[in-house]
Amino acid sequence: MSRFRQFFSFGKKAFDPHGSKPRFLHDLEYMGRGKAGALVVCLVTPIALANYLVDRYNTDVIRHGDERVKEFEEYRLERNKRLAAKREQQREEGDNHVLHSIATDFNKSPATNYKYVLIGGGTASYSAYKAIRKNDPEAKVLIVTAEPHAPYQRPPLSKELWKTDEGNSNNLTFKDWSGQNSSESAYKNDFTDLIKGGHVTDLDVTNQRITLHDGRTFGYERCLLATGGSPREIIGHEKIPSHVSTFRTLDDFKLDEVASKKGTVVVIGGSFLGTELAYALAQRNGPKVVQVFLEPEVLARNLPRYLSKRIRKVLQSAGVQLKPNLHVTSVDKKGQGVQIKMDNGETIDADYVITATGLYPNTELAEKAGLEIDPVNGGIGDQ
Repeated sequence: MSRFRQFFSFGKKAFDPHGSKPRFLHDLEYMGRGKAGALVVCLVTPIALANYLVDRYNTDVIRHGDERVKEFEEYRLERNKRLAAKREQQREEGDNHVLHSIATDFNKSPATNYKYVLIGGGTASYSAYKAIRKNDPEAKVLIVTAEPHAPYQRPPLSKELWKTDEGNSNNLTFKDWSGQNSSESAYKNDFTDLIKGGHVTDLDVTNQRITLHDGRTFGYERCLLATGGSPREIIGHEKIPSHVSTFRTLDDFKLDEVASKKGTVVVIGGSFLGTELAYALAQRNGPKVVQVFLEPEVLARNLPRYLSKRIRKVLQSAGVQLKPNLHVTSVDKKGQGVQIKMDNGETIDADYVITATGLYPNTELAEKAGLEIDPVNGGIGDQ
């Protein structure tokens, strides 16, 4: 008779001699003695080993350095010098463009203190503003963005805006996944001040104030630091800016014009942005599209292998020529176009090059404010 049947039978065999518990529970308890400890060891050992390996890696990074950390540190120092020189030039020229933009956009003077200050004009700032308006509709909000546009969602730049029947890049309107239109007009109300082309040079977390590059200061109760990142560039890009570009902001959507021309466009990068751009360009039936990436498959760092293979077939069916396992070392001008050099000695001649090889986090403002910065990824710790 099975243990299950013994449990539900009312005979004496279902219980121990004292009648206090079912016999099968008594037997299981006896059989499990000495084995629970082994089970705990089996569960805890992998966790302890993982923590040990992470600690060893962090210790090695501290002692011997990490190439990613060194690369980011070199870029950060160079960027900080460049931004400092730019701010100094703006002070000398007396650039008051930021203050004029508020009066021009909203026909009123800005306040000096706000409940919320949002620094940045990307997806994080866009989403935060929407959430604030939903939960605190009458709160005074100040948005400061370095771009000449109000905060907007960046994902549509490589998705909805490429579909002429769903988007218009001239006025930044498109239909999102829910079928609703999105536009800049949502920011123009009595409780929101928008500073376009503004640069925050100082964040005083103690006194809760920000300072713009022209010296104007604003107070806040809560501040969102959403400065995003700067795209990685390919060596030699500065020599041919008319033929090489990144794809980060709305101004980069000029590639819509590139897609309507014939020739060869090379997309460098095999992650989401590079793959989406390669497919979108190929769908226009304009230029020949070549995608060069370091990984063995497209989206190899983001998706399982079987999904990467499926996406590879979709790209190839759209006409994208894929070149995996290649690292682009530099670009140079050749005739009326560009020549791309790879680490294996191979070269590709193209009419236009788009780099989508990741970002360097913009941490300068957070560093000056004394916030904790992740040494590898550049993320800002909670303050």
